[in-house]
Amino acid sequence: MENIKFEDILELVKTGCNLFITGGAGTGKSYTLNKLKEIYKDELHITSTTGISAINVNGQTIHSWAGIGIANKPIDEVIKKIKQNSNLYITLLCCKMLAIDEISMLDNRTFEYISEVLKKIRKWDKPFGGIQVIIFGDFFQLPPVKISEEGKDFCFKSKTWTDLELIPIVLTEVTI
Repeated sequence: MENIKFEDILELVKTGCNLFITGGAGTGKSYTLNKLKEIYKDELHITSTTGISAINVNGQTIHSWAGIGIANKPIDEVIKKIKQNSNLYITLLCCKMLAIDEISMLDNRTFEYISEVLKKIRKWDKPFGGIQVIIFGDFFQLPPVKISEEGKDFCFKSKTWTDLELIPIVLTEVTI
């Protein structure tokens, strides 16, 4: 969907759709995220792919939020550790909406890993354990870290990306 207004995005969010909001620099991705934060301040969990970008959106890294560290341990071990942290466990169980900013920097394996952890924690086989996901970013900007590592690629090449049935929204104007 191109040339969409914020009110249209808000309607899609209200219906529970998973969204991928993209566009070049200055087209309104951050503006849209900030407006959604204002409206859904208690329901929308704000994350990003790096520490600096998480600070910029007043959120936390997706790795920290999901309790996965660097996503290199067996999933069952990570789940056991999450369950020992009652605040994190409750956060993951109760989350209804998740925003992920700077998505271009998240590789396909980590994206799948996060989804699998959330499926098991929430005991729901939908992607991200049934959490509504609103993804922000531009794949023409920064690529994932170590994309040359075998098996790593952009997250949009993952099965989870397809299964989320994301509605793409391409922002093209500086003001929306």
